[in-house]
Amino acid sequence: AAMLVAAGCTGTENQSGTGSEGRIDYLNFGGFGGGSNPQPNYNPFLEATRLAAFGYLFEPLMQFDNYACEAKPWLATKWEWKDPSKLVFTMRDGVKWNDGQAFTAKDVEFTFNMLKQHKALDLRGLWRYLASVTAPDDKTAEFKFNGPGAGAFTEIDDVRIVPKHVWEKQSDPVTFVNAENPVGTGPFTVKSFNGQQLVIARNPNYWQADKVRVDEVRFNNDQV
Repeated sequence: AAMLVAAGCTGTENQSGTGSEGRIDYLNFGGFGGGSNPQPNYNPFLEATRLAAFGYLFEPLMQFDNYACEAKPWLATKWEWKDPSKLVFTMRDGVKWNDGQAFTAKDVEFTFNMLKQHKALDLRGLWRYLASVTAPDDKTAEFKFNGPGAGAFTEIDDVRIVPKHVWEKQSDPVTFVNAENPVGTGPFTVKSFNGQQLVIARNPNYWQADKVRVDEVRFNNDQV
């Protein structure tokens, strides 16, 4: 998974010595994206201008392993097709946003319905297939499709879930760059950005923090 690439290094990154508790102090990755004039932007749905940190801040319901052709649990621990057009996800217990609030299925409901309302954010065109996404309780998210939904199943893992309590306050999520202390469930938080370097720091309260074996990841401007 992109979020935990720092937990199992590829061998191509620069790294420092051992940091706290046996973790690597930092890794130097490549460029941080953002186009020709990068600005702080951690909106995961703005592909052209978002910075690379988005993939370490926000997570999907599942991670799809293209090699094994297998979906693996992530924010959701399981899913079940109730019928060919109804898919039900069960949320993972104990996941918190990095501001301390609990992650629930209501965040999933909000995220997908935000994409419905603002089509520019629906990067994979999921609402061509979806009829509704609802959360009957905090643990359960129900996806209903216009017809048999199996063909759209792998598209769901491309959607990063955002916190309802933050994003519902935004009048226009299409222009919201989420630059100030972005709130996510992911393994890292934004530490600093100065136009030349983007630094993300390990989230000690991450739901699988023991798998993140590096304290910082540093992205450097690839435009210079």
